[in-house]
Amino acid sequence: MFKKFRNMFNREGHHHCRCCENPKHPAHPRHCEHIEAGMLSLNDAQEEKRVTVRVNSDIKTMEMGLYPGSIVTIINNNPQERNIILKINDQRYVVPREIASAIYVK
Repeated sequence: MFKKFRNMFNREGHHHCRCCENPKHPAHPRHCEHIEAGMLSLNDAQEEKRVTVRVNSDIKTMEMGLYPGSIVTIINNNPQERNIILKINDQRYVVPREIASAIYVK
């Protein structure tokens, strides 16, 4: 399992697009074919709404429980704030907007 997560990173330690395995793509850009219609970035999700994670390449947030298929409730998503607060299984987490922009939900 660790090898699977380690393979998401290139030799410089930067994560790349896991689904298409192209190290030149940043993590899940909007132009990749694995971003389906109807998906939106975690930054764009509405407050007090439950969403399902579809795409996530950030290992730290995966360890928190933001893996594809997990159900997340958005607690606070104020665009003027630097972080998003969300709830996974009765636990609250703070996710920076930079990381949240690479996590896609539906």
